[in-house]
Amino acid sequence: MQKKFNITDFLIDRNLHKNFGDHISIYYKNQKITYSELARAINRRGSALKELNLHTNERVLLILNDAPDFVISFLAILKIGCFAILTSTFLKKGEYNSIIKSYLPKIVIVDEYNFSKVKRLKNEHPAVTWLITGKQKSGFKSLLKIEAKQSDELASANTTNGSKAFCLFTSGTSGKPKSVWHSHRDLAFCYDGYAKTIFRINPQDRTFSASKLFFAYGLQHNLALPFYTGAAAILFPGKPTPLNILKIINKYKPTLFFAVPTIYKRLLCYKQRKQHNLCRKISRLKSVRLYISAGEYLPPSLFFLWKKELGSEIIDGIGCTESLSDFMINNPGRAIAGSCGFLVKGYQAKLMDGKFKLVSVGKIGDLFLKGGSIGSFYSDGEGRLRNIIKKGWFKTGDKLSKTKNGYFLFHGRSDYMMKVDGLWVSPLEIEEELSSCPDVLESAVVPEKSKDNFIRPKAFIVLRKKHKNIKALIRRLKDHLKKRLPSYKLLGKIAFVESLPRTSTGKLLRNKLCIFKKG
Repeated sequence: MQKKFNITDFLIDRNLHKNFGDHISIYYKNQKITYSELARAINRRGSALKELNLHTNERVLLILNDAPDFVISFLAILKIGCFAILTSTFLKKGEYNSIIKSYLPKIVIVDEYNFSKVKRLKNEHPAVTWLITGKQKSGFKSLLKIEAKQSDELASANTTNGSKAFCLFTSGTSGKPKSVWHSHRDLAFCYDGYAKTIFRINPQDRTFSASKLFFAYGLQHNLALPFYTGAAAILFPGKPTPLNILKIINKYKPTLFFAVPTIYKRLLCYKQRKQHNLCRKISRLKSVRLYISAGEYLPPSLFFLWKKELGSEIIDGIGCTESLSDFMINNPGRAIAGSCGFLVKGYQAKLMDGKFKLVSVGKIGDLFLKGGSIGSFYSDGEGRLRNIIKKGWFKTGDKLSKTKNGYFLFHGRSDYMMKVDGLWVSPLEIEEELSSCPDVLESAVVPEKSKDNFIRPKAFIVLRKKHKNIKALIRRLKDHLKKRLPSYKLLGKIAFVESLPRTSTGKLLRNKLCIFKKG
């Protein structure tokens, strides 16, 4: 029989037992919320949800910006043994409607920022209880009003390590987003092998993530990670533009900053254009002791440029929605450009070829992963569940190789790696060489079938400025690559675009560009 384990006890009550009740847990606008205040707010909200006849294992859908209400709602749902469905605030009415039809939540919680997107859905789902975190509006009951009469005390439900707790949606970079179901243990798994040993997080730290809490990257690093040790999370509901990020860092002084590589690149470009007087401060962000990256490949050129401009390395790692956390990461002070680092304690990995045989050192293989934070199920949006782990291992969909020194190199997603003339080609290698061309701002390479039915790399390129003689530019770009790459890695076609399709967090949506698809 499994012992009782509730993630809210681990993240919140444990800090109270360590006498961290007066420590700041959340910085938000002009608010400073202590752990004691946060615990009482979670208890009141949990009691309010129970008063609305929410029972164990029933589902609550959240449409909330990064704010205290997200943290309070999420942890209150888990504390009373219910299931939280975390959704992006960037979806449209029809997408929310599809999720409600597929996942059948008993309650939907929305904030005032997102109320207008879903207010008309209420009549389409009369069985759902609709709540708003602010004042009552158009039939949406006010959580504030219900909470006002609730007790500050609430016992956690009798959940276990394996009790289902919440689901997150993948970013959709390789196709239609699907939800990943996680248990209570998953958020706690990386405390020993990740938070303590890699980041050495302590109660004086402050975290800030450009990725939002409804993404695994934001949830792990800007909620679970600081709450592990009584540190503070800095929450920001707006868009992670360079100016907004600089303002947040300047005001709240985070010590750990988390972002995808695109955000780091935008910050450097912003500095170079000197668009705001805060740009002078980007070269002396003294409060930040660690810059951490994941979510997509960090090019070596960006690693070295950031180090040159700021004097600090970017700690790159690799994780996914299924693992919730990074399962490989570089060690601070010893980061290796172009590497996703070493295996995090508690995880096992193996690289396999197409015949499910282990590949030798230096060879590219499919990554199979084991670890206690890996989710249990996928949902395809039609109500069906399928296991994530098969025969004990989770196939991540990533192509990696391992060096003789034991660190891993990321070569791309399996969907977009291509075999040209019988040899593996990583789009990332071609993109890295294109980035060294002064005409190129950014690029994305995908496989495409040529007229003779062979696979060739095709590049979509965003230029730094307009060019009149495009033919001459194409010749110059191809000559640039010929000097640096073998013939089978050279481009077939080049297309120039105004911008590349990306998610709200800046991750490249390569599938939007990929004309040829395997299988």
